[in-house]
Amino acid sequence: QELMQGPKDPLVTLQLGGRDPSTLAKASAIATAFGFASINLNCGCPSSTVASGRQSGAALMKEPALVARCLEEMSYSMDSIDPNAVLSVKHRLGVADASVYDAAWDHAQGDDEAYQSCHDFCRIVGLSGKVSKLHVHA
Repeated sequence: QELMQGPKDPLVTLQLGGRDPSTLAKASAIATAFGFASINLNCGCPSSTVASGRQSGAALMKEPALVARCLEEMSYSMDSIDPNAVLSVKHRLGVADASVYDAAWDHAQGDDEAYQSCHDFCRIVGLSGKVSKLHVHA
């Protein structure tokens, strides 16, 4: 019920999770209409339920083209309501194999693959839609 009243603080950012561009666009439009001036797409959750089970969160780092499509649709829907609304992305430094993501195993790996994964993800996603910030979650 509080969510439907919009944020009491204009600096509050609503974080969304998912992998379907259409659903994320609809959720972004609803949130913007309720007064959220900032929306963040979660591409950093390492939870096995989210990353492996739902193939979202950190698993999305292996699918930057899909994330770019999600962000494009989210941007379009947000702009139709408030062109000044801000869109950002939270992501991790990188994941070795997001489809079977295991935080302990990933933490023990070297940095080269993680760096390249993060670089590629940021390059593609950072140019998508109205993305103004990429938040790195180590």
